This record gives sequence, C-alpha cells and structure tokens, in this order.
Amino acid sequence: MGCVNMTATPPEVISRPASGFTFKGTARACATINVNLATASLPMSIDGVTMQFMDEVLLTGNTSPSQNGLYSLGTSGAELVSGSYDASGFKDITGLSTALAYYFVKGNATSAAGATTITDTGILLPDGTGKIRLLGTPLGPCTSSVKLVLLSRDPTLDVSAEFQTGIVVRVMEGAANSGTWQYTGASNPTLGTTALPWTKLTSLTDTAVAPPLAPPSFTNTPPGALDPCDVPLA
Repeated sequence: MGCVNMTATPPEVISRPASGFTFKGTARACATINVNLATASLPMSIDGVTMQFMDEVLLTGNTSPSQNGLYSLGTSGAELVSGSYDASGFKDITGLSTALAYYFVKGNATSAAGATTITDTGILLPDGTGKIRLLGTPLGPCTSSVKLVLLSRDPTLDVSAEFQTGIVVRVMEGAANSGTWQYTGASNPTLGTTALPWTKLTSLTDTAVAPPLAPPSFTNTPPGALDPCDVPLA
C-alpha cells in the first residue's frame, strides 16, 4: 500500500474579501430633506413609506446637520396624566396638540377614546379639542399613561462613541433612498453640535453590507493524487 502526500487548503476553507464595514443597523426609510423633530409624529410618510409606531428612519438632510442620524418613532417625554373625572366617569387629558399622536398605556382604566377609539394599549390621536378622553369610571386610581409619539435617536446610535467614520446603516424601503448609507463625518462627534453627514453608497460592491463570498481558492495536490516518489511497501 502506498501513502498519499498532499499539501492542501482544506475544501471547507475559503478566502473572502474583508467587508470594510461596521454595520450599525437598519432603517425602514430614509429622509434626505429636513424633518422637524418637534412635530414629526404619526401619521407620517418618509420617501413614500407610511411609517408605523416603533419604525426606524435615517435622517440625512436636516437643516441642522447635527440632527442627522438613526431615529426611532417611539414614545417621548414625560407621561401626561393630568385631568379630572366628571360625573359620568370621563377623564380628559387636556392641552394636547391636535397635530401629534400619543401612546396610551391602559393601566386600570376601562377604555379610551379620541379620534380613534381603543380599548387597550395603543396609538391615540386627540379629538378636535386637543383632549384624550378615558371612558368609564376606573376600578381604582387611574394608572393609565399617555406619552407623545415622536422621533428620538435610536439607542444603537445615540452617543458620541457610536459614531465612527465609515459606519453604515441599511435602508430597507423607499422610492428613492433605499440602500446602504455610510456615515462620512468625524469619529466621536459632539452630538447636538457637530455635523453628521451621510452618503448613499452606489457601487455594486458598496451596496452589499456584507460582500458575498468569493469563489473558493485552493492550493493543493488534487485529492487522490500520489506523490511521484511513492513506492510499494515491503
């Protein structure tokens, strides 16, 4: 019996190019024009996409470039629970904007009504008077809470150290702005002061956040080939 002498890169070991990206997450849509953070609430459309509660959006074109970045459309600010019950068991949360959406958490109140009537936790729009009315006499002290729905920085990209030159965010939907966006500003910026510029990557290589595997690359004696010096065993 002869012995086989092979020098090979095992078949399961393949070479691939380094990605060169630090992936920070995904956004549903991207806005390349100014978005007013004080009034950006539901209902909202970004680049032809109807946004929903807890969607993420990448802002790249704000008038104040320091406001650019990855945002989540979620609850914001303090709980709004002021108001009193009338004789019929209504509680009015007053002083609300009729242009903004609010998030209602039921607690132990019986139901809620506004422009949209709900019976549990969910999104509410104030009625034309700027009030949200909780209907029915609660079983005890009302622990329901109401908070604004606004854009706030996504927790994966909301501190200076997370902004490093070259990081990318993948935008999944949109008429014009879907694709891969790369942060081209300075590393460790001062949030709220330093401009945060983003550029859409357009090459075939750039649009893949993780480039596909390269074809296998081997340096070996083909499997089964015998060393020319191989001789039968005694």
